[in-house]
Amino acid sequence: TLQFITVTQDNLGLPLESLSLFYGVTVVQIFVFSVMVILSCDKVEKKAEEFIKTCIYIQASTGDENALALANLAKDLRPKFSAAGFFDINQRILPTFFSNLSTYLIIILQFKFSSL
Repeated sequence: TLQFITVTQDNLGLPLESLSLFYGVTVVQIFVFSVMVILSCDKVEKKAEEFIKTCIYIQASTGDENALALANLAKDLRPKFSAAGFFDINQRILPTFFSNLSTYLIIILQFKFSSL
């Protein structure tokens, strides 16, 4: 789970520039962690597909019916990662993730510059 840390200048005793750096590092950490999770989910799905293809290849080359049964079982139990069933988590979500992130960063920068 992601935890949002609320830090104020009073409870850390740091200057405002240090807090901005702290927030920037925290945002980068959350971003990197999110990308790592997305890529890991995609890799698991790809490895499952590779396993199914390997089982089918073994069955085709040796005629072993157990390999075909294993391939069918792997197809039925194929891992799928989703966000509460709303969308699948795989590499195809990265462009959407980047575009939404850049949109929100632009909005935050516009608010910051308008308050100056």
